Amino acid sequence: MGNSFGFLSTQSPGGFQFTVLNSCKDEAIDLQQTCSLVFSSNHELVSIGNVTRGTMRPEPGIAGIGIWFAMILFFGVVLIALVFVVVEILLRSTVPTPGLIAYFKDSPVNNSDDPESKKRKRDTFRAAGRTFVLGASDTQTIFVGAFLLSFAGQSKCRLTSYHFTVAVNQMMVALSVITFSVSLVRTYWRNPLAAAFRLLLSLGAYIGVGLTIFRKANYAPDWPPPENRKDSAILLPVACLLESNLRVRAQEQAKQSTADLGFGSSSAWPAERFFFIALVIAFVLAHASTLVRFLENRDYAPEKWTRFRAWFTVTYWGYMLIPPTFTSVWCWIRVYQARGWVKNSGWIGSPNPEMIIWDSGQLIAMGVLITVMMNMLTEAMKREGKDTERKKKGTFQKLPGEEPVGSYEARLGTELGPISQTRFPSYERYGA
Repeated sequence: MGNSFGFLSTQSPGGFQFTVLNSCKDEAIDLQQTCSLVFSSNHELVSIGNVTRGTMRPEPGIAGIGIWFAMILFFGVVLIALVFVVVEILLRSTVPTPGLIAYFKDSPVNNSDDPESKKRKRDTFRAAGRTFVLGASDTQTIFVGAFLLSFAGQSKCRLTSYHFTVAVNQMMVALSVITFSVSLVRTYWRNPLAAAFRLLLSLGAYIGVGLTIFRKANYAPDWPPPENRKDSAILLPVACLLESNLRVRAQEQAKQSTADLGFGSSSAWPAERFFFIALVIAFVLAHASTLVRFLENRDYAPEKWTRFRAWFTVTYWGYMLIPPTFTSVWCWIRVYQARGWVKNSGWIGSPNPEMIIWDSGQLIAMGVLITVMMNMLTEAMKREGKDTERKKKGTFQKLPGEEPVGSYEARLGTELGPISQTRFPSYERYGA
């Protein structure tokens, strides 16, 4: 099979680089031929290597409509954050509570005799929100790992810049969900083993995405392409854009045919790199807030917020909410626009599997969405069932034919008569 995973090297300037040329040679893939462009007399792109219009390989596991819909999980997290966090800050800004640094917590144990039943109900919804946020984060972490392993394997030799950039944008959404899970869940570290495992996976996701998108070459120079063109550099294999020699060669071929493919500058930064930096800062701050919560819980929360404490909380939540939300909305919309452009370009044949949701990989992604929703509903309902069961166990049930305790004692006293009133000598008299 060859060295399909040999994808990092420190020999080239700029630090870690993908050794695409060498690893693809080991897979018997000639990138010189794969990256060659052929144009017609009217300056239209005819073929990219052996790929002609209508024969480009689809990737429904990356750019499928089901995968795109699965990203809606993030918007559920955003909605929960806005409803519970923003409202909480507005309503409780003068109430001493360290929970305003993180909201969702473990399931409460309800007491049916608690006069503050509405408060207990609210805690139940918090626990359901915690389940949803952590479930969404765990599924998105798996998506990131799948995308990274796909590119680290043979996909890096054939994956187009379009599919690669779709994966990068969706990984930005996933990193946003991961960041939200740390900032929103108050009891994130209550289970140290689970939290440490999640932290390791999260760090692996961030490191993997960073190594993937940070290199000198621009992997998405034309994203998304304008609607007045049917050809674009994003149709080339991403290896052709990541390797400087292959990129320059393809640009020269386009220049000789006076064709505009939107190569742009190879040193320009895609927007995802700026988003990535903002998410890294948010991720670090979210974990640092754990120390703040610990100190406030250990000492005591002030009876009333100071001005500094109020500004600190508002600034913290502003950064926790705005960058991840803006990043994910921007990336989600851009993926939608790029998918529409590729569909209309005609490079992928019809019917396009990426536009059909009845694919096993996409159905699995949709199934994950349903699973997270089911777990949240289960968490929201199970407390009521336990409370009902507890009340049943704590109440004596009258058996058929059983007499009330009071009537039995009265009847017993009547039958015994004066004997029941007899006083026997105490054992103390005999030294007992």
